[in-house]
Amino acid sequence: MENREEILANFQACTGIEDFGLAIYHLEESNWNLMTAISHAMPESVQNLSSVQVPVEILPQSVSPDIEIEEVLPPPMKWSEPAYDSLICAGPSQPPAARMLNFMVECRDRHTPIVVPDTETVGTIKNILHDELDVPTDKLNLHGWKCKVSNNTLLSSLNLPKDNQLLCHIPCDIEIPERKPLENGKDPEILERLSRDFRLNITDLDNNKEYNLLYPGSKTILEVKNGFYSLSNVPVSKQVWQGWPDESDCNMTLAGSRISFPCHSLTVSKAPEAANSQRSRKQVSLFKLTEIIDITHAHTGRNLKPSLHKVT
Repeated sequence: MENREEILANFQACTGIEDFGLAIYHLEESNWNLMTAISHAMPESVQNLSSVQVPVEILPQSVSPDIEIEEVLPPPMKWSEPAYDSLICAGPSQPPAARMLNFMVECRDRHTPIVVPDTETVGTIKNILHDELDVPTDKLNLHGWKCKVSNNTLLSSLNLPKDNQLLCHIPCDIEIPERKPLENGKDPEILERLSRDFRLNITDLDNNKEYNLLYPGSKTILEVKNGFYSLSNVPVSKQVWQGWPDESDCNMTLAGSRISFPCHSLTVSKAPEAANSQRSRKQVSLFKLTEIIDITHAHTGRNLKPSLHKVT
């Protein structure tokens, strides 16, 4: 079977669709046929754009038929996704993935986990803290950097490790408000995040691979696990995840699961079936050995010690 990761990368490069769930939907509907999936995802008007020609009868009569007329096409559509001509690009030529950084920010008695790519700035961290703590960004003073930084300092320029700890100081006269109360049983923060996009940084421990996948907040945890199954062929029941909040379940949306926004790190591995199978075989062998001893004792009347010979 052709590498599904390569097919997915080619599909996203050609269509510009970053939503991982939507990309998987088109590929699954097309049985992972790249050209068919792109044909379904691209607007029909864009696909037919190259077939537009200028009718001969509208050409000026003064033009000699021996003169070659350059074909005139209408202006390209205003469309956020690249044109179909991008298919001529060979291979999944994509920029290298950004390095994901984990921050644990302590502010008074609250700890806020933040995951951002190193292409972001120090100001991005302050903006996320503002959303979490509802404190103005100009009142947030971050400490723990190894050098002097400003809001515009790129994280990639600081040579930071993957895991970092920061201390946030705010003036004593500013209080951190409690979480907003529920409105009609619904958290307004969750309602707002349902329409936002979450970038999941998933590390496949078995194959030493990292996936940076984009999902809308309305997707459920189960849909994320099914998406990983589409890439790895590891059934959901055999997936062992780390990084989901303890109180979360498969039916929760990403917005409702309280994972970090806009990025969150997860790890996944396959359930250790081999170890369980080996343990089961040993138990069966021991059972057979005990059964042989019992039968021998019944026929001879002698108490036998277990044999050290391997029983197959």
